[in-house]
Amino acid sequence: MAVRHILFVCTGNTGRSVAAEALAHRMIADRGVAVSVASRGIAVDAANHRTEPHVATLLAARGIDVSAHHARQVTAADIDAADQVLTMTATHKQRVLNAFPSGAAKVRMLSEAANGTHDDVSDAFGAPLATCTSMLARLEALVAAALTRLA
Repeated sequence: MAVRHILFVCTGNTGRSVAAEALAHRMIADRGVAVSVASRGIAVDAANHRTEPHVATLLAARGIDVSAHHARQVTAADIDAADQVLTMTATHKQRVLNAFPSGAAKVRMLSEAANGTHDDVSDAFGAPLATCTSMLARLEALVAAALTRLA
């Protein structure tokens, strides 16, 4: 079965998953593949719904505008609609599996989908720009590899 819809999941849907979605949108457009992407969080804070400033700045430098992003909590409908659910960490994966056991066949860590490893993408929430830069570079490589393997 061809992957048609990928859902990226992190904690608050303000950093890692937003960046993964935005980078994937760009890569999909560049490659011309028929895949849609979205992002959600497992613990969205209603008071903190905008993309982290450093992440937004770094994406803007790549010509990617995430200013309209609004964090969203993952739902059963999101899991049902996705062909692949890619989490940023093993903890995210376990929390998604605990909340939505019916989606077990499609939930993996991003690193699993990219290269078969079980490596967390560390959170850069509130971190200095250099930390966010490293996180974004790692996401860019993982998303590219995952798209190649899935599409």
